[in-house]
Amino acid sequence: MPAIIRKYSFCLWILALLLGLSSCQTTRFLGPDEYLLKTNPTVTSSKKIPKEQLQQAIKTETNRRMLWPKTYLHMYNTGKGMATDSTLFKRIVRKIPATRTAYDKTANWLQTGIGEPPVIVDTTQLNEDVANLRNVCFSNGYFYPNISYTIDTIDNWYHKQKAKVTFQVEEQQAYVIQQTAYTWDSTASPEILADFQAAFDTSSSLLVKGALYNHTLFNKERSRVALALRNKGYFTFSP
Repeated sequence: MPAIIRKYSFCLWILALLLGLSSCQTTRFLGPDEYLLKTNPTVTSSKKIPKEQLQQAIKTETNRRMLWPKTYLHMYNTGKGMATDSTLFKRIVRKIPATRTAYDKTANWLQTGIGEPPVIVDTTQLNEDVANLRNVCFSNGYFYPNISYTIDTIDNWYHKQKAKVTFQVEEQQAYVIQQTAYTWDSTASPEILADFQAAFDTSSSLLVKGALYNHTLFNKERSRVALALRNKGYFTFSP
């Protein structure tokens, strides 16, 4: 057996054992009123905005997985269990200086190095997600959406202190472009006014009457006008 394997074999054996013992205890360190986020939040809507776009606005995510669900949470709980448990096994291992050091380093590494604390259902974070969803609706022309969320808790013999979150989005009325108008300094020279009038010519505008308001489209229109004027020599122009 290579020297490096022999040196850490006992530590690795402890790790494998404790990972197995804690594999089903994802909620073991939660407070009495805390709920572990079981899966990533989902969103339902009136389907006026692509679901993928709404889903991307939700930043709340459950604990990551690798080989099995919530892999990194299992590692975190294992490390925390090693640090806080007072079992006979722990007392025996920590009596020997070499194994005590390995045990303590492993516990710390699992918690702060590779492990991931439990993702608790947090209404503050969920309200931030609501604000993100509202911004997505606004940028797509739905200025006054109704957005809410539900938290479904799960408490049974198999799942303890877990919850699922679902966001509901009702886009409501869409707002469209009725009129576009551009203003600039009327005291400028005739040559400058002619350049600006050409750049802002409504026949070339991307903002068409009757089109649904779209923030991305407005940004493209700004870029079009800026490019047209910079091509005329107005290199510092920014609409």
